[in-house]
Amino acid sequence: MWRCHGRIVSTGDPPALVLARCGPPAYRQVLTGGEGSTGLVVEEWTYFQGPNRFIKVLRFVGGRLVNIETGKRQ
Repeated sequence: MWRCHGRIVSTGDPPALVLARCGPPAYRQVLTGGEGSTGLVVEEWTYFQGPNRFIKVLRFVGGRLVNIETGKRQ
């Protein structure tokens, strides 16, 4: 679970809901496409929350949020 802009996103949420609640990420990377062994698209979205705040990296697999990782401070 992560609170962004006063709204909560949680694992299981689709990208459209995260985008609506948190806005666009600063960086978006597609890690694998449909040709992998699982056939699922894996994406990582990185959010910079401001000076001296922790970076958040959200991972989506197959169109669902599966992991919210806290990175280094900016």
